[in-house]
Amino acid sequence: MFRLSTAADCRQIYELVCQLENTVLPYEAFNSVYSEQLQDRRYFSYIYEENCHILGFLNLRIERQLHHAAPVAEIMEFIVAPGCRSQGLGRKLLEQAAQTAQKLNCCSLEVASSRQRTAAHRFYARNGLAPTHFKLTKSLPSDKQS
Repeated sequence: MFRLSTAADCRQIYELVCQLENTVLPYEAFNSVYSEQLQDRRYFSYIYEENCHILGFLNLRIERQLHHAAPVAEIMEFIVAPGCRSQGLGRKLLEQAAQTAQKLNCCSLEVASSRQRTAAHRFYARNGLAPTHFKLTKSLPSDKQS
């Protein structure tokens, strides 16, 4: 079943996002950000679940951008559980994101994907997303020096 996520889904979403990022994130900080996003009308967190298990998660942010003079939809996090891939679940989550973006008059749907995720790049290309941007990042020191 596809639906918007709720606060009760946080732990399972946390586990999926840790898989996505191949790390263990601090749960309390994750929960804080997740709770904020649930209250923010710019975010749409979609899940697919079966038998109370979340098998797919897509987090979408809508943002009005000056250089487009319009809203843009950006996929912030997107993961399908490893055992559930290649079954159409990701495509359906992506279609839901595109439908939401269209309803909100977004001019584009964007996603940033790490260079090593070549299977994800193929998935995005098969589903109509093109590599039009080059994203640069810089890590900043944490102010949590206690």
